[in-house]
Amino acid sequence: MDPNENLAAWRRITSSLGAFLLGCRADGSLVTDWPDCMGRPWPSRSTFDPHCLPQLADLLHRYFAGEAVDPAKAEFPAPTGPPFYRSCWDACRTIPLGSTNSYADLARRAGSPSALRAAGGSMRSNPMPILIPCHRVIASNGQLGGFAGHRDLDSPALRLKRTLLAMETATTAPINATTCKDLLPCA
Repeated sequence: MDPNENLAAWRRITSSLGAFLLGCRADGSLVTDWPDCMGRPWPSRSTFDPHCLPQLADLLHRYFAGEAVDPAKAEFPAPTGPPFYRSCWDACRTIPLGSTNSYADLARRAGSPSALRAAGGSMRSNPMPILIPCHRVIASNGQLGGFAGHRDLDSPALRLKRTLLAMETATTAPINATTCKDLLPCA
């Protein structure tokens, strides 16, 4: 299912990393996405609302500008999904800004230490990237692992993950858009 289907309202967050989607469904659930980077279509223009979710949008603008704010700490309704996925998403939200955890650690913190693949599946199915910072979960050997189901190190998705991690571990200075453009053809 396309995560951007059936949105009641959405807006585009402009950043040096590319256009980011912030939206909500009629049931109040949130959706975030990088449609251009992930090769997905943007939602219908009929549901575009440049003023939806203003406080969350402001937080995301500040985050993408390089401020040391953590969108994972914002208050928002938890996404629906299988119980183990929800446990993984909750555990992922506790990974501090500028830090990473392994899939093994995520599985352990979610209550099933041997469920590494399921923990990876929960990150791949994450309906709210950045808000649930799945980019902070890496392989036990320190490699990136995957991002949004992509494993090719040269894919736009893994370049985005690499850039997000670099941004979060850097100082609070804004990201250099030229560098991001070189890293991300979707920017």
